[in-house]
Amino acid sequence: MPKRIWPRRAYSQDSNAKDLDEAAEAVGATILALDGLGAGVPDRLLGFGGKCYLVEYKCPGASSLRRSQRDFRDWWRGHWAVVETQEELFAVLGVKMNDV
Repeated sequence: MPKRIWPRRAYSQDSNAKDLDEAAEAVGATILALDGLGAGVPDRLLGFGGKCYLVEYKCPGASSLRRSQRDFRDWWRGHWAVVETQEELFAVLGVKMNDV
């Protein structure tokens, strides 16, 4: 089974998306790319440790969430996070840096 599943629709990615995906894979997470969906849906659905995490990737110092992303965040009743760095991603997943 593939670790990553990507949509066929063209979309733009944050420049740090590849590094964050590689970090997630390095700790054993599975990745479903959602950034092609639009409508404020976060960039990734990560599966790790029997749980699902909706994660929005943002480049460090990038602009804040778009209106559609804020609307989605306010509507969503599950786990949702914004990460800019590998350290933040690991904190969301509950992975300690010395475990990597």
